[in-house]
Amino acid sequence: RVQARYLHNLNRQRQALEEEVLKQARTMIRRQGLESRPAWVLGQEGWHPGVIGIVAARLAEEYYRPVALVSLKNGRGRGSARSIEGFHLFQGLQACRQVLHKYGGHRAAAGFEVAADNLGAFQELLEQAFVDQLGEKPLRPTLKVDAQAELGELNGAFYRHLETLRPFGPGNPAPVIVSLEVECLGSRGRTTPDLRLLDWGRP
Repeated sequence: RVQARYLHNLNRQRQALEEEVLKQARTMIRRQGLESRPAWVLGQEGWHPGVIGIVAARLAEEYYRPVALVSLKNGRGRGSARSIEGFHLFQGLQACRQVLHKYGGHRAAAGFEVAADNLGAFQELLEQAFVDQLGEKPLRPTLKVDAQAELGELNGAFYRHLETLRPFGPGNPAPVIVSLEVECLGSRGRTTPDLRLLDWGRP
């Protein structure tokens, strides 16, 4: 019980750090007018290296563009980047290798080290890598649906079956179920990360 409480407190601290970094990153995006740019490199002193990958993933999903966050200390930065479908992140970092001390990763996620003085150059090179791979036309997010179901089928038995598929993560993504011709009367946020109600309406 003591260990459970300790782990719970650690998780709450992590969530608080994550939310603070997310808030600061969003402020930087607005202040620097980055909304129209195809890829983002954001760096700041004091960001905890343990949460920047999570925040980068949230920003990449929210704004639908590759995002690299950098925790700066003494003129050096440790970074974590997350991508979107269509942009090969590791290849993108290879195109930026002249300003990176080291890097590694794969198509969707990567880590790297960069000098604070090179953040601007890194931003420019990452943008160019994005354009080289995908062109200048902005990408639109897509949603891959696993199955179509009537609302009546999404009952307790369905949810219990869904629970047997956990844990969800990069190698086992949560399923996306769609119900067509549904009118959304209101929304107060998703009650579960595993089910999304899409108000597609009639064509």
